[in-house]
Amino acid sequence: METSSSRGPTYWVTQFMVACGYLALGAVAAIYSVAASHVTVTTQEQLARVSFGWPLAWFSQNQSRYRFESFPVTVHPIFSGNKGLSQAQREALGLPLNDIDWLLAAGSALFWGVILWLLLRFAFDPMVARIRRIAQRPR
Repeated sequence: METSSSRGPTYWVTQFMVACGYLALGAVAAIYSVAASHVTVTTQEQLARVSFGWPLAWFSQNQSRYRFESFPVTVHPIFSGNKGLSQAQREALGLPLNDIDWLLAAGSALFWGVILWLLLRFAFDPMVARIRRIAQRPR
């Protein structure tokens, strides 16, 4: 069995690339956690800052321009796809103002990356190894 000091640079480059892959998958999961989330709002004032994302709420929108008849109401994030618009242009088009906390977004991506690594490392790998052993049994 190799020790960590006897492993060559190729091993560490490979491990770094795997970690980057898990971090990228974590970022996708963090973005999905925003897109799939919803928040229950109980007053009109709470619409001024509605935060989305799990486990860390890193994406916030000002949805106060939308008037609801009764509360509580469930709101979803609104994605317009209009990058590069000024605040005045967004208000003229009736689009909500977005606020992204990048530190919380990175934390959420790291959280999801670690969860995916744990699932694949300790659940998927042993399952694949067991299937291979069963498939290689003499018949």
